[in-house]
Amino acid sequence: MDDSVFDEDQGKVDFVEVPNNPGGEQNFSAKAQQDKFLAGPAKIPEDKPAPQNQQKEQWPMGERKSIEVNGRTWEYLEYGNPNGTPILNVHGWLGSSAEGNARLARALSGEVQESQGLKNLEKPHVENSQNSQPHGGAPKGAEKVRKLTESLKGKYNVIVPELPGFGKTPELDTPTVDKMAEELADFYKALGKKPAVAFGSSAGAILVTKMAVQHPELVDTLVLQGLMTKPSDMEKVPYWAARVVTFKPIAKVLETFPNFSTEKLFPMMVSGGKDFKNADEATQRLILDSAKEGHIPTMLDTLRDIGKNIEDEVAQVQAPTVIIDGANGDLVPIAKSKSNAGKFHPEAGESLGEKIRQRKVVYFRVGDAAGEHTHNVINTAPEEVAVLINHAAEYFKPKPQAK
Repeated sequence: MDDSVFDEDQGKVDFVEVPNNPGGEQNFSAKAQQDKFLAGPAKIPEDKPAPQNQQKEQWPMGERKSIEVNGRTWEYLEYGNPNGTPILNVHGWLGSSAEGNARLARALSGEVQESQGLKNLEKPHVENSQNSQPHGGAPKGAEKVRKLTESLKGKYNVIVPELPGFGKTPELDTPTVDKMAEELADFYKALGKKPAVAFGSSAGAILVTKMAVQHPELVDTLVLQGLMTKPSDMEKVPYWAARVVTFKPIAKVLETFPNFSTEKLFPMMVSGGKDFKNADEATQRLILDSAKEGHIPTMLDTLRDIGKNIEDEVAQVQAPTVIIDGANGDLVPIAKSKSNAGKFHPEAGESLGEKIRQRKVVYFRVGDAAGEHTHNVINTAPEEVAVLINHAAEYFKPKPQAK
């Protein structure tokens, strides 16, 4: 396989097929939709589906639960089969509640939600967002994604915590990102689950990365959407907005007038960008409402930490790693996401292609035939993201030994 296929000028390469790939191709670029991705019947995951007599109703679908961890009551949602492979699904900064990642959790539980991504795949022609030239769409793409999503039913046990200071979980005394990651690890230990597929969205991606470094025994596979590894990963406008509101004199004023922060400032910060505008009305409402529940010092302290450099920690990650994001985001550009994929597993060399061949790293972008997707991709294309997460989990399984 020639490494030049990863060259940005070569076009929309989301994932490169590797020989003996157990999961098959999962590529949402236009070319893949037209070619191999839609060829033949849907590939069902290797794990056997649940018995026919086990009804979906027996599994918790968004059941709210709580657990005591270090003297604090954590709230969380649980989806899917309690005996399935655990997926720890960690939300980001705004959209800051377990419900913010609920659509992805539902998709990982086998529920097809007819998202915007599926609607785009049904169109015979889709406008290419990069060069504005129409290309052949893939009407059968939505059917394929539906079948793959439905095949996940009974496979996963999805745990979606509400982080301390967000939603209904009480805040920490020291609400830094490092402390939050330690508490997240303690939360997962308290559940008594086996090592998880640890998924983090945006700020949640930073948390699960830190957790994977400090507690590698808890993480089987690391899946990161919209990860920022250093300040320059963010676009300038949101970065400087975050710097201004977390500047300590200003932060003190915001803490003194919390209603202004939750009712005016935070909604203004998120509502002007493409990521917010690309969300459906229900998701926009959720993002705005969740800010009202947040603990202001927690929100400001964690936002201040999000811009810090974590490249040294990234290089220490032992778990196989997946980087995924929408191709059209205006918070973390997709080129940054791709570059960040190459920072993991330095022992596998500098080439992203070599890291993929060695089954260390996978890089996905969702867009093109699936439409315009941004940093909000887990809500605009939850089925596609769930299929990709499943594919990566299968891809990283140890190869069967020849007899």
